[in-house]
Amino acid sequence: MIKDRLQSTDEAQEALREAFEALVAAMVHHRDAVKVRLSPSARWPVLVLSCARSDYGTVIGTRGSTLEMLRLLARIAAQRAGFAGVDVDVDESACTGEWRSGQPTKMVPRQDWDATGFEMLLQTFCAVCFGPCSIAMDQVTHDRTKVAVAVLEPLPTGTNPDAVDGAMRKVFKCAGAMYGQLVNVDVEAAEVAGDRLQ
Repeated sequence: MIKDRLQSTDEAQEALREAFEALVAAMVHHRDAVKVRLSPSARWPVLVLSCARSDYGTVIGTRGSTLEMLRLLARIAAQRAGFAGVDVDVDESACTGEWRSGQPTKMVPRQDWDATGFEMLLQTFCAVCFGPCSIAMDQVTHDRTKVAVAVLEPLPTGTNPDAVDGAMRKVFKCAGAMYGQLVNVDVEAAEVAGDRLQ
């Protein structure tokens, strides 16, 4: 019984790690340099992230704003998997390549827009983070895409739906920019949808 529980805990941690790594990789130019490892902890999972040094600023964001959004989404996914929480750390010493110097350069798209691949990333991450979701993508113009995500199960207790919406907007806007796309994501939590129906 304990062995089964430990195995399911390991599987849940690995699914969380894989989803987080895929999401961060979608946000940066050097996706192969993105590594997320699980660090031993008695309390709850600790995800340790490293990336290319030139992508470090993208992952951290202004005054740490992007990293905080990533932490929020990881926390929701961890709670859904049955953990009380999760820690997300960045290992600067494991970051590879050269540090970017001088003024920030204009973000150049990494590759051609792949709507199907982007939707698969969105579906995979939303499934791990929120459970069942309804996702609708609408290509407004050749370089602008609107995404509506309806979360079908309640968010973990104490989670602010507006904060989740803001986090998803920021993170997937970064991911869309890698493809030269302006991606607008709207997330509607089950609680919000229920309130509107009453």
